[in-house]
Amino acid sequence: MQADLDVLRDEVLLRAADSGRPIVDAMLALVERVDLHPLVRRVIVEGSPKDLQLVQSHALFADTTRAVAHVLAHRQAAGTLSSAVSADTLALGMETIVFALVLSVVRAGMASTPGRVDAVIALLEAALGGPPTAEERGR
Repeated sequence: MQADLDVLRDEVLLRAADSGRPIVDAMLALVERVDLHPLVRRVIVEGSPKDLQLVQSHALFADTTRAVAHVLAHRQAAGTLSSAVSADTLALGMETIVFALVLSVVRAGMASTPGRVDAVIALLEAALGGPPTAEERGR
């Protein structure tokens, strides 16, 4: 399963690489492409809590979480985002929401309701200070 997750991660990173919204597009690519990876999809649909923890601990999520934490720390240092909560905690919260979104789309068959994905993106952007700036995208 690790190999299938690695391929999915590479596909997600490729889609987000030249994006103006790399984190958002990475999340969208993950939601859209998980169905193209039968083993990952089966584990998400049928897997035990331990299996799901294995998926969530994969670099697919961890790398994005680190990147988000870096951007949020920069925003906090610049005063454009409250520093009441650590950037690492906010990034972990975002990871949890994205993973829950993937579970919802795959397990509950919600792929036919893309408005939910857009709503989650809008919520995260509003909560975390808006979409990435040109400077943040250049990192």
